[in-house]
Amino acid sequence: MESERVENLQNIVEEMRSKVDKKTAVKFDIESFKKIVQRLSSFAPECEECRRHFVDLEEHILQMKEKGSQLSEQDSKDYRLKINHLTSHLTKKHKLITKGYYMSIYMSIGMSLGLLFGISVMDNIALGLPIGMSIGLAIGISLDTDAEKKGMVL
Repeated sequence: MESERVENLQNIVEEMRSKVDKKTAVKFDIESFKKIVQRLSSFAPECEECRRHFVDLEEHILQMKEKGSQLSEQDSKDYRLKINHLTSHLTKKHKLITKGYYMSIYMSIGMSLGLLFGISVMDNIALGLPIGMSIGLAIGISLDTDAEKKGMVL
C-alpha cells in the first residue's frame, strides 16, 4: 500500500513537470522530491511526524495537479517551502544529510586553518589558503562518500 502511494505521488509530479514550462519544471527538482518521498515513507511506520508530513505532501501535490498547467509562482514557492520543511525534518530528526554537506563545512574549516597556517608559519596567505582548502575538500568529500555509502544522504 505504501509503495503504491509513493509511486503514485512520484508519477503525479512527473506528469505535472511535463505539463508546465521548463522554468517552472526546474523548480520542482524531481530527484530531490523522489528521495524525500522515499525517506518519508520509510520512516512513516515509526515516526508520526513523517506520516503526517507524507499525508500533507500528498494533499498538496493533488491540489497542484488539479490546477494543471495553471500553476502560479506562489504554487511553486509553496511547493519549495514544503520540500525545505521536509528536508529540515529529515535532517534534524533522522540525522540525514544533504548532498555536499560535509564538503561545504570542511572546505570552510580548511580555508580558515590554511589562512592561519599561511600567516603564522609561511608568512604568505596565498600559499596557506589553497593548501587548507584542498585538505578540507579532501576530508569533506571522503565523509560525503562515506555517508552516501551508509545511505544517510537525501
